[in-house]
Amino acid sequence: MGTGSNFASQANPRPVIQVGNPGDNGVVEMSDLVITTTGGSAGAIGIQWNLEASSPGAAGLWDVHIRLGGAMGTKVNSANCPTSSINLASCASAFLGLHITTFGSGYFENVWVWNAGK
Repeated sequence: MGTGSNFASQANPRPVIQVGNPGDNGVVEMSDLVITTTGGSAGAIGIQWNLEASSPGAAGLWDVHIRLGGAMGTKVNSANCPTSSINLASCASAFLGLHITTFGSGYFENVWVWNAGK
């Protein structure tokens, strides 16, 4: 779960999960995960994908879901974030859901990214 001061600054976004560094080439298989954030995480990037797959299908995500606020425990709900007076400092749940950089490549199947809404 992306939460806390590390993910608070929209001016300095940071990944909750970073896959590889720019220029990395290799194999990574991730499956059956839910990545989430809480309110107050305006600088969170759910997943930053830098890795270039070493061969077709060698790197990817299967059944990975990025849910930005809205679930129990995230503090992004109608009680804390009413539409009449939204406090972005406490209600913003991410900067970006999924960032596939110019270096990244992979196979992504049944990957969902969604933001809390009404």
